[in-house]
Amino acid sequence: MKLKYKFMLLSGINSFALLIVLITLFSIISINNRNKEIEKVTNDNVALLTQMVEHEFHHFISLVEVVSSSDLIESKLVESNDIYDLLSTTDRNTEIMDLNTTWMNTTDIEDPFIQDILQNELSLYLNSVQQTEDHLYGEIFVTNKYGVMIGSTKKLTTLAHADKYWWQGSYNDGDSVIFFDDRGYDDSVGEVVLGVVKSIYIDNEFIGVIKINIKVTGMLNEHIMHMNSIVDTGEFVISRPNGNIISKEGVTPLTEMLNESLINKMEEQESFVGKIKFSNSKNYYVGIKIVDMSEIEEESVLGGSSSSIDHEDGSSDGEWVAVYITKSTILDDTMRSTILYTSIIGLVLISGVLVLSYFEGVSFSNPIVKLQGYTTKLSEGIYDIDISTTAKGEIGDLYSDFDNLAHELKTSTTSIKNLKTEIDTRKKVETKLSIISQTDELTQIYNRRAFNTYFEKYLHMASRNDTQLGVVIFDLDDF
Repeated sequence: MKLKYKFMLLSGINSFALLIVLITLFSIISINNRNKEIEKVTNDNVALLTQMVEHEFHHFISLVEVVSSSDLIESKLVESNDIYDLLSTTDRNTEIMDLNTTWMNTTDIEDPFIQDILQNELSLYLNSVQQTEDHLYGEIFVTNKYGVMIGSTKKLTTLAHADKYWWQGSYNDGDSVIFFDDRGYDDSVGEVVLGVVKSIYIDNEFIGVIKINIKVTGMLNEHIMHMNSIVDTGEFVISRPNGNIISKEGVTPLTEMLNESLINKMEEQESFVGKIKFSNSKNYYVGIKIVDMSEIEEESVLGGSSSSIDHEDGSSDGEWVAVYITKSTILDDTMRSTILYTSIIGLVLISGVLVLSYFEGVSFSNPIVKLQGYTTKLSEGIYDIDISTTAKGEIGDLYSDFDNLAHELKTSTTSIKNLKTEIDTRKKVETKLSIISQTDELTQIYNRRAFNTYFEKYLHMASRNDTQLGVVIFDLDDF
């Protein structure tokens, strides 16, 4: 594999490993920041829902206080109390019991006994109040200090109410409070009702109780739907602490329960914002906040009974819970989008690194490839070459050392060539001198020196081989 490709591969592998680490860290940080953002939004939304519920409770208190402040109500209560005050305790209790029995057994609403209450001046006033907001008001009725109903917008099941939990809850042994009666489903109005009960006093003397039943289903659902339309990342729910849903878009009140995992969390903590794995194995960011009655009115209580003669699905928990649940897809989309974006960024960066690595490899390997070519030329004895580069650092130093080596080789080779030439010249001179010393310059025939040398040589050979030796002498003149 060529050096530039090796360099590119090595750089690519190292860069890929580094990018994987960086992308992983980036993903973790991004997901963590996104989760914090979702957690903040969840906390803000559940707080918004809580404020909405508290605002409505404030509104209900204002309504009952305005209605109960009527002079007519006070005068009628005083008048009724004066009548019952004249009776002994035993006679009064007997009278109330008899009236209550007659009321319950009388089914004809046109009966004079019924009409005396439903058509009296106080009842007519209560009816006029109800008609101002008939979509909101259920029954409105008033009892004297002995619990006897003296005015009502409708024939209720009973006439006597002093033994009712809501009546006693509001009276509170003389320390009166605003009592919210979580009645659940009320047969008399055909929907979920919240009763608002207030004790009435004149000069710190208890004179009676007023109760206004508020139809909360439509009002709460309207708020929930409006908030869901504004915040489309989750859903708002109002429930009881046991998980029984009071208001949720698309759900009939008190017919469904929250997810079991959410109910378990509500049992553990009154206020919570965080991630919960539901029974469907999906993760949801959830906000839970108890509606604090003390924030609504210092002297207010939310209570009720699971059922009574005229309602069912009531609650004695004494609390409502505001819940905000993010859509599971929000978290899933966050994970997917983060992974997708980081993967795309990673691929782009890796591609860029590979391209840069290739060009860097080319830039790094080219001087070495050129140097390899110079080495080949030197091995072929070509020393007259220009070994130079613009590279810096170790490559530049290597080129400089190689150039010095080539220069020294060139110098050494030149010296060797000159020495060889000198030797050849000397050999030629010596050969020529040897020929001159053994031949006659004119005839180019061996002279006396050569004769003596060869004669002595052949005489020695003849003596060693025991052979004969002959000598022929020519005397040539005038040639």
